[in-house]
Amino acid sequence: MGTNDTNEKSIRDIRGNFVYWCRVLVKAFTLIETLVAVGILALLAAIVVSGLSSFQESGELSRAADFVAGVLRDARGRTLAGKNQLSYGVHFDSDALVLFEGQTYDPDTVSNEETLLPFRIIISEISLGGGDEVVFERLSGEANVTGTITLQIKQEPSKTKEVQVYKSGVVEIK
Repeated sequence: MGTNDTNEKSIRDIRGNFVYWCRVLVKAFTLIETLVAVGILALLAAIVVSGLSSFQESGELSRAADFVAGVLRDARGRTLAGKNQLSYGVHFDSDALVLFEGQTYDPDTVSNEETLLPFRIIISEISLGGGDEVVFERLSGEANVTGTITLQIKQEPSKTKEVQVYKSGVVEIK
């Protein structure tokens, strides 16, 4: 073995090491690219999920307002139909509403129909002439009070819906 053979072996070793390190760098660069891409996707997913959550809460608030208005309309309808020859009303708490028979709400009455609001929704304000219930008059269907029931998302007080009760007994969502 001469110096030529040793030089060729050294050149092969250098070339082999160079090729080896080039492959390592290319693989490392690919790993870095992958991590950046995964990070960008995670950020986009977080933005989409937060937007969907807000959209879901808004939908839940609208459904809750529709439900409250529906219970009020049901109480008025039962009153006008003369069911059991009684008036019907709706009592409001911060997280529930109760459809009841008669002129006044009694929490111990067995015929009360209580419904809880979705856990994200509360009744933040009851502006019914100082009370917390609406009773509909027999024959006319008029409400004994007028005013609004304000529903809101617990975590976002700025998102609200109002249910308006008019003297005529008509109920409207605002």
